[in-house]
Amino acid sequence: MTFDSQRRRVESLESASSLTDAILTFPDGSTRAVTFRNKLGVFCTAAGRCAHAGPGICEGNEQIPHRTEWHEKPLPPDEFDAAVDLLGRAVSIQSDDRFLKLVHETCQQAVELEKERDVSGEMH
Repeated sequence: MTFDSQRRRVESLESASSLTDAILTFPDGSTRAVTFRNKLGVFCTAAGRCAHAGPGICEGNEQIPHRTEWHEKPLPPDEFDAAVDLLGRAVSIQSDDRFLKLVHETCQQAVELEKERDVSGEMH
């Protein structure tokens, strides 16, 4: 059996499984079938990481966002960090679950904002 036919067999098994929430595709072309026990928890962690790595907040009538003390401190570890990182690295997701697609996009944004923040030399 060639590698290509094995890959197709694995992909068909992954997509046929009722235990799979989604199939993630990564930049190198590899795929991974995943199941999430708490999609809302992953979403909240990703949203928090977006807020932490983002440009900051605007207060009152101020139009220019500024970073607060919370933005400058590192975020404490979270139980969903690994899931956010995994979803954030995936370039696409195959799922019928629209909320999971939103979670994927939020995770991608969190990972991208953190990369940009790291490149700019700020603390992560």
